[in-house]
Amino acid sequence: MSDGWSTPPGGEGWPTPPGGPGPQGWQPPPQGGGYGPQQGPFQPQHGFGYAQAYREPLRPLEGLATAASVLLGVMAVLAVVMSVMTRSFIDVARDYLVGSGTSQSDVQDAAGPVLAVVVIYLLGFIATAAVFITWQYRHAVNARSLGGVHGLGPGWSIGAWFIPCVNFVLPAVCLWQASQASDPQLPPNANASRGRGNPLVIAWAIAWVVQGFTSRFNPNTEYDSSSLTVAEKLDRLDSLKTSSTLIFVSAVGAVLAIAMVQSMTKKQAARAAFVAEAPGAPTPYSPYG
Repeated sequence: MSDGWSTPPGGEGWPTPPGGPGPQGWQPPPQGGGYGPQQGPFQPQHGFGYAQAYREPLRPLEGLATAASVLLGVMAVLAVVMSVMTRSFIDVARDYLVGSGTSQSDVQDAAGPVLAVVVIYLLGFIATAAVFITWQYRHAVNARSLGGVHGLGPGWSIGAWFIPCVNFVLPAVCLWQASQASDPQLPPNANASRGRGNPLVIAWAIAWVVQGFTSRFNPNTEYDSSSLTVAEKLDRLDSLKTSSTLIFVSAVGAVLAIAMVQSMTKKQAARAAFVAEAPGAPTPYSPYG
């Protein structure tokens, strides 16, 4: 049949390989219901047996990729601004602590804009994370359709972000495995683990881990505490200066994330075109874009 499915009397449809049913093809479901290949589930007898039976239609990805890239670009700019403003605040606070002519009100005036940028950054981070995770999940679902089951399932593209500590590593693992399954040069019959992972995933993952060290950030409490000596306050300002450098690294991470999102989206589109044109491919995929 042109749509790759046949319907038994009084039952659900089951996949029929391009050459028609036969000893090496898909058989009718057993009396108890369900369907699967003759040799058990997830054992395709043709190159696209799994995709024919279980895959979901490809979901549009380019719109999400564009939205994620724009938001990541905004976050990169905010990170640079926050880094520069923090260094300016540190200079004012240091002058105040060593008695170089600045007052506490000058320090508060310098801290106010920094805190405002921090709040905007956190709100932007939430919005960016929501769009990015949605893109990642949809990319993972498409990757499973294009390359079969491999590694962690698409659900982990969401769940991995909510596991403390592990969320600095596991999301990158999910991205790497999805990029393998979306490799345009992966043969139709090959296991997705043979696909080439996208190296931008590794570069982004390193920046993401470094960015995790910037989570502790509060200009006011870094220096203004009556329980600390002047020397201790100066030490905290030095620590804050290091944090401002790590904030700048997060801007680099955002730029790497943009490159990664665009690269993985384009490679998956190329993979979809390759699969659709390969011999024995299932019925055409839904529009991709």
